[in-house]
Amino acid sequence: MKKIFQLGIAVMLFCLAGGLVESRPSGAVISEITSEGYEPAKELHNLLPIRLGDPYDPARVDQETVSFALAPRINAMGRVGHAETAARLLLADDPDTIDRLTAEVEAANDKRRELMAEAIAEARAKVAEQGPGQGVLVVTGPWSVGIIGLVAGRLAEEHGRPTVAVSTAVMPWRASARSAGGFDLAAAFAACGHLLERHGGHPAAAGCHVAPDRFPAFQAALLAMDTTNGGAAVRPTITLDLVARAESVDYVLFRDLAPLGREGDAPPLLGIAGLVVRQARAVKGGHTQLTLQKGTDVLDAICFGRPDLAEQLRPGDAVDVVGRLASRTYAGMESLQLEVRDIAPAGHLAQLRRERLGVGAAA
Repeated sequence: MKKIFQLGIAVMLFCLAGGLVESRPSGAVISEITSEGYEPAKELHNLLPIRLGDPYDPARVDQETVSFALAPRINAMGRVGHAETAARLLLADDPDTIDRLTAEVEAANDKRRELMAEAIAEARAKVAEQGPGQGVLVVTGPWSVGIIGLVAGRLAEEHGRPTVAVSTAVMPWRASARSAGGFDLAAAFAACGHLLERHGGHPAAAGCHVAPDRFPAFQAALLAMDTTNGGAAVRPTITLDLVARAESVDYVLFRDLAPLGREGDAPPLLGIAGLVVRQARAVKGGHTQLTLQKGTDVLDAICFGRPDLAEQLRPGDAVDVVGRLASRTYAGMESLQLEVRDIAPAGHLAQLRRERLGVGAAA
């Protein structure tokens, strides 16, 4: 029975890893298999032999552990290694086999981070050369096919524009695209079908194979497409579940909100007003780590994929932040952390509320 459950968990996580690592949801399935109320999950830490280490407690398997420790490693094997290795690791029982496969998975994850950092830096430079615009972003480079979807997703999020990242490292060239909302990538690729060897996807994400000699025509067709809505640029929107003052963000609020994350696709997204930046620094992997003050206390925060914030923010800056609360364990100590989705000068949330209510700025 244990082996059957182990196989089921392996297949489930193997299939979910791609979505978990790109969009960071805490889906209802992950919530169910890691919840305390699901009896077989009590054995889960024995069935998932990834060596987690700090800041993850290997005896505590929850949706945060799966999303931020396990899923990226499974995902990395499919991107820069062989996906079978991750599946074999999830099914392994022998300690020597576990240690050997774990080392392979960790090496692949490190390699994925390295390749991603290099590709993102190159892609950002190419975007800067293109100058400002509102249409489809198209970037090319000799990047690994396994990471071009991540590159496209990162640029689409940063610029609010549909992005196509193209790998010239293989023949035919491979393209992976991510939408910024409001633009149907599958339809766009279908309209260019006569230029492509193959294509597929859905409105938010698509991919294709294109011969080098047909790429200029494909790029021209994409750049000519209207990505606006009635002449206004389509920008990604963020729907908040709750807006709170900084002083009210604590463990009590986190525990009150925690059950909601088990019922939907993601934990509640908060707008937090009145935080003050105490420290902002770039960390490995292309992220920014923040220390934010709320009243007399401080709150640790991390913004994934935004190393630029380390240069933009200064100690003493008053900011409003959008993010999700999470609990982290390091060296046996549990602490509250904020996973930042967006950040703006203080007063921005209040201004948005006034605009929504139709109240003048002076009101």
